[in-house]
Amino acid sequence: QEDFYGRFFYHWDKNGTIASRQLKPWLDPANTGATSIAGRVVCGGVSIAEVNIQKSELLLYPNPSNGTIFIAANKGYESLMLYSLEGKVIFKTNSPQTEVKIADLASGIYLLKAKTMSGLLTQKIVVQ
Repeated sequence: QEDFYGRFFYHWDKNGTIASRQLKPWLDPANTGATSIAGRVVCGGVSIAEVNIQKSELLLYPNPSNGTIFIAANKGYESLMLYSLEGKVIFKTNSPQTEVKIADLASGIYLLKAKTMSGLLTQKIVVQ
């Protein structure tokens, strides 16, 4: 029988020094120390309506972009965080923003996380 816990334990933060080979920078980029997540089991997967509701709460445009990303949130948000795919925090604010300057970022894919009243929303941003 496979030892999944042992593999997870090793790959959490002991698999070398490169963040892309470790799970911690991906699963706990804010270093919260969380050991479990709140959630629910959904039988049959996520419905299209659920995905559309979540995406409509936070609109980012233009995407892809090379200068400025504009943010429209229909319910508002408490904080914004922009992460590289390596888990590095690029930008963080606790005040409402309607735009984020990305002209100085290297081309690639980034993740914008917004904390809202309904939870944490994550959207991909492509920088050209």
